[in-house]
Amino acid sequence: MTLVRSPLLFLLSLLAFSVSAQNRIITGHVKDASTRQGLPFCNVILLHSLHGTNTNANGYFRIAVSGGGPEALIVSYVGYESDTLIVLATQWAITLYLVPARATLNEVVFTGVSRITSIKENPISIVGVSVADMEKTMASNIIDVLVSHVPGLHAVKTGPNISKPFIRGLGYNRVLTLYDGIRQEGQQWGDEHGIEVDAYNIERAEVIKGPASLMYGSDAVAGVVSLFPAFQRQRDGKVRGKFASEYQSNNGLIGDGLQLGCGWSHWVINAGGSYRRAKNYANRIDGAVYNTGFEEKNASFLIGYTNKIGNSNLNFTLYDNRQGIPDGSRDSLTRKFTRQADEFPADQIKARPIVHDQELNSYQLSPLHQHIQHYRIYSNHHYSIGNGDIDALLGFQQNIRREYNHPLSTSQAGLYVRLNTLNYGVRYNLPELRAFQITVGLNGMVQFNRNRDGTDFPIPDYTLFDVGSYVFTKWKHQRWTVSGGGRYDFRQLGGNDFYIRQNPSTGWMEHVGNTIGSTLQYPTLHK
Repeated sequence: MTLVRSPLLFLLSLLAFSVSAQNRIITGHVKDASTRQGLPFCNVILLHSLHGTNTNANGYFRIAVSGGGPEALIVSYVGYESDTLIVLATQWAITLYLVPARATLNEVVFTGVSRITSIKENPISIVGVSVADMEKTMASNIIDVLVSHVPGLHAVKTGPNISKPFIRGLGYNRVLTLYDGIRQEGQQWGDEHGIEVDAYNIERAEVIKGPASLMYGSDAVAGVVSLFPAFQRQRDGKVRGKFASEYQSNNGLIGDGLQLGCGWSHWVINAGGSYRRAKNYANRIDGAVYNTGFEEKNASFLIGYTNKIGNSNLNFTLYDNRQGIPDGSRDSLTRKFTRQADEFPADQIKARPIVHDQELNSYQLSPLHQHIQHYRIYSNHHYSIGNGDIDALLGFQQNIRREYNHPLSTSQAGLYVRLNTLNYGVRYNLPELRAFQITVGLNGMVQFNRNRDGTDFPIPDYTLFDVGSYVFTKWKHQRWTVSGGGRYDFRQLGGNDFYIRQNPSTGWMEHVGNTIGSTLQYPTLHK
């Protein structure tokens, strides 16, 4: 118990302890790598504080930073590759050369690890995908976009809007998906369950290809897919926006997304929304594949506060998707798709009616579809404490999944589950000491899964508690980098006896207590 309490008390004391940090001004000049001419109005952003500025007409900029440690500057300009530069504590003036698009970056820095880290110093392969690369890729969902740019990342698909990430042959609960640092908790165990995120609102992605359990827990044994939403970094009081629209001829996909943002000296507000709709997709063998259309709606809102030692953000997201459930049944003579029109056991696959061409080419979804809703509210914080810095995260998300599979009672869900998850995490990067960088952290979740008014029960009601603590150390000397760490996890999973019985009036199964005629579907679980 002493080993558990001491780090907690240490972290709490750090949160309560306030240290005043002096600002230093970094001046810089951004130039074209070939002409050596200054580039006007480039975006210059501090990676951790998310504070930004622009270069003037001659390519010069000034930006204030706090704390005595290294800082990372992201510089971007239309027509040039974005670049990231680590500015050491001893540096006050820098010159950065941008190269035209599609050239190799000098020093790419990622944030999905312990702290600001150069890719060449990380023992596990990390690949970043920029918003420019995403916008140039034609795909139906964000996972397919990343698959096009990340070698070793693949997807299992059961429709144009359902793709699950796989890294080197492992997927489901072995690949962890993060949205702005919050682990994505839906029904990861199912093939037909996609990632509930707004693709139009993602400005950057990182894929860790390899074991990442030290920082993220056992679910990251194969790797991590980390998605970062759009964020307004300019602080001049002007409202800026971005509108994206697309059309895909294969399935008639129509998509529109809008993001708006405004920033002041200390406050920033972001809001966004999108709408996507598609008919059944087609291929050379089958033509239009029945019941693969979808309708997806998204909304998001963020309010953030920044001062000289850090920032805090409060975020809300809403995801609503109605997705067809294809079963692939066909007429034996014509090989045309058929649809279920009766309940089991009266349903006979060979006697199902043929789907007409008008229905195959319609945006109208079949009554047999799934309805997925995902809501998030979370806050994340990053503050400098002396020469160290601390990150904290707290979030709540709810995933509601209904699958309608009763053709004669289309309002009755077969599967109806609601998953509530509370996520938390604290990470502290200690001040660098004699070439040693040490990070200590704590993260986990509390989860409740409950079956609602459904007729199928593939998983029981359960309650899960998960907590993990870790230490990560990196030693750097000249051209040598050695890193390592340790982690301890505790996970408790429990559930009560789960009884079902056949409802005499409907003939469907229902969840009941331990009554006459009931059957024990799942016994008490405690692991």
